[in-house]
Formats: sequence, C-alpha cells, structure tokens
Amino acid sequence: MTSPLSPDRLAILRTADILEKVGWRQGTRTSWSDNDPLCILEALARSTKEDIEIYCDARKKLTAHFGVDPIYWNDTRGRTQEEVLAGVRACAVKGL
Repeated sequence: MTSPLSPDRLAILRTADILEKVGWRQGTRTSWSDNDPLCILEALARSTKEDIEIYCDARKKLTAHFGVDPIYWNDTRGRTQEEVLAGVRACAVKGL
C-alpha cells in the first residue's frame, strides 16, 4: 500500500497542473489577469492557497531538486515549458 503524498509534495504536483493549464512564463509579470501564464513560484503560491508553511516546505524541496532557487531555474535562458513541467513533477515524487 502506498502512503499519501505529503502536503508539500501535493502542492508541487498541483503547481505542475496549474502551469499546464494556464501556461508558464519566464521573467517579470507584465499583467495581473487570472489567466496569464505564471512562473513556478506564482503557480506554487496558487497551489498552496498561500499557506506559508506548505509553500516554504515545497520551495525548499524544489530548491534541493534543482540545485538552485526555483526562480533562477525558471528563468534560465532556453528553458522550455516541457522541461519545467517534467522537473516539477519529478521533484514531487523524488525519493518515494
């Protein structure tokens, strides 16, 4: 039997789902419509409904997985949405 995912891992998976649904972007946000593409951390905040404890735990996991803070990994030149979705999902299940 498999154990349920922890809240931070669940938030990371929801982050990927949100990015897939609304779209992913790099750089500074230029408008504030609910349907605008998001960066990883904006999607993470949305996925945690801004629960700061879950957000911080998930961000630490993403940082450990990427080897750098997610905002820098997100904005790496040449990064693609497919890489982001795969990387975020891989982080959620790493070590299970």
